[in-house]
Amino acid sequence: MNNQQLIKNHSLGDPSLPEKDMQAAEELRVDKPNYTSFAFFMSFIYMTTFFSHIDNQVPNLYSWLIGIKGVGTLLCVGLFIEHYWPAWLKQRFTIYWYFTLFYCLPFSFTLLLLLNAYSIEWIVCLSLALTLLLVLVNWRIFLGLALGGVSLALGLYQLWVGPFPSLSTDNLYLLVYSCSFSIAMGLLFSLRKERSLNVLQLRNQQLLEEQQKNRQELLSTLKSREVLLEELPTYLDEKVAMDQGVTAFIQQMLYRMTDYMRLEVTFITIDAIAQAIREFRRLQNPNDTTIFLLQQETQYKGLEADFDKLKQLLHNAINYLQEHNITDNSLTIAIEDAVLGHDVAHMPNHIRTLEALKITLTTEDQVPPTQSLYKINLSQSSTWLPQQEDEFLLVENARIVDAHYGYLDVKSSPHTHVYVLPVKLREIRGKVMELIQEPAAADPEELKHPLAIQLERELMDKLVGTHVDINIIKTALDVIKRYHGGVKRKSGEPFFTHPINVALILLEHSQDQDAILGALLHDTIEDTNLHLAQIRKLFGEKVEFLVAKATNLEGYKNRASLPDYENIVRIMNYEDPLAALVKLSDRMHNMRTIQHHPKLSKQKYIAEETLEHFVPLAHKLKLYKMAEELERLSQEVMAKKE
Repeated sequence: MNNQQLIKNHSLGDPSLPEKDMQAAEELRVDKPNYTSFAFFMSFIYMTTFFSHIDNQVPNLYSWLIGIKGVGTLLCVGLFIEHYWPAWLKQRFTIYWYFTLFYCLPFSFTLLLLLNAYSIEWIVCLSLALTLLLVLVNWRIFLGLALGGVSLALGLYQLWVGPFPSLSTDNLYLLVYSCSFSIAMGLLFSLRKERSLNVLQLRNQQLLEEQQKNRQELLSTLKSREVLLEELPTYLDEKVAMDQGVTAFIQQMLYRMTDYMRLEVTFITIDAIAQAIREFRRLQNPNDTTIFLLQQETQYKGLEADFDKLKQLLHNAINYLQEHNITDNSLTIAIEDAVLGHDVAHMPNHIRTLEALKITLTTEDQVPPTQSLYKINLSQSSTWLPQQEDEFLLVENARIVDAHYGYLDVKSSPHTHVYVLPVKLREIRGKVMELIQEPAAADPEELKHPLAIQLERELMDKLVGTHVDINIIKTALDVIKRYHGGVKRKSGEPFFTHPINVALILLEHSQDQDAILGALLHDTIEDTNLHLAQIRKLFGEKVEFLVAKATNLEGYKNRASLPDYENIVRIMNYEDPLAALVKLSDRMHNMRTIQHHPKLSKQKYIAEETLEHFVPLAHKLKLYKMAEELERLSQEVMAKKE
């Protein structure tokens, strides 16, 4: 089925079609009140006044009326079917529009007024025509069209029909009064409209200047970032000889300053996306004749995203493509199913796949075919240093796509953009991404909590006589108090008491300092804005590795949440038994406090997962006592009834 057939046979959002087979191509037309409403109004006027009483004894009068109104009606029909005009003719539509105004309003109404011998209804019609003309155009064009139309009508009447009909004093007074009043009202409206437009233009100019300033600042920041990234390795080698952790930390700080974007994620329907495109089309220049086509071939009802950012992405893409649409081709916007994917650390030869929507915008004849997989790199930014003015739109779109963990291709062709966004953004975008720019500060009230004081004292007592550096443990405690500050567990206790409990459980099986630090810090990456680069700098690579293995996040910059299955596979492929011990200790404390989960279904899900994966892992590490307790706690939960 071709686009034309789809346009005729189906409109967007038709509930009669099954979702899985839903295909639509809809021309996103926007009502143009200046065109279609005017054409409808004029057709109505011509029809309703055709059979009015006529006193003028002009030969072949009805032939004149039919001819004048027929030509006007045909011009109005041309406005109705403007959408079907060929591209070369659309470029002259503005001329056609002004000629239609000239003919239908001042010229034909003046001629009809004379043919109808100054009848009252046509005096009123001429007055309304002058008012309408002033509403539709500015006063300068009005003067040209009105004077030209009236003069031409008077001249042609005298040339083809004869002397003007006699005009009574009453009709003359009514004609002058009504026309003067109508012109005055139209001028007031026109001046007010022009003043409003001037204000809007001034505001628009201010916004453009502000946007230009922001773009220059962004360009300066991006250039500084590129220079710093280029010079950093040499600087580190020659001057300070810092480790890779410092480099990674600086890169993360640069990411937070230039590429990070906070999102307000909601579910957005396909219909809402189409409506946003319609709104954008409506706000465009009325003289822009680009045809918008929307095609759908998706089983999904929508996707999770930041709606404002998504609309900005579409607007930027449309503006960019229209600037490069020299041949005035139609703009096709296609929404199709696709698959995103990314590598997972510690899982070689494994690609995590995600359901996605592919949004293609193109002014070319064909929409590019959908690839089997669009692979993204969570550790790299898609932005680049813009070389031309219009590239700022593309760089902004790259930042939006990165924030949504998506894929984009905007450089292959200036006539086609491809954006692939995950359907379920919340499943991949870690909640920590909304905390990246939140300040870290300890809560004084939490520091006084009896349980917090008790657990910290107990930990310090157990470390006495070991080879563990007490000072580095205190540093880790200060870190979790700061970064977990203000957060409570479901039991109401300060959240940082949980990692202390995990460290105490781990101490029953190991006195390894890195493992204890890993237990204390295991939730910081997933639940706070602390970064692995900071952990590496403060506590070393081994602790960074243990924390990275214990967390459900993937990626160095854009932190992606991993589903339970893939996280468990990473744990089973532990590479270092201490990494598995940290995770087992974490699960042990969660099982001991599982009663605080409000939903029994959630408790049973965790218990079943523990029996299936964590109990065998404990046996594998010969932690039989831990395996026994995990199994007992899980069985108790599974035995509960609603």
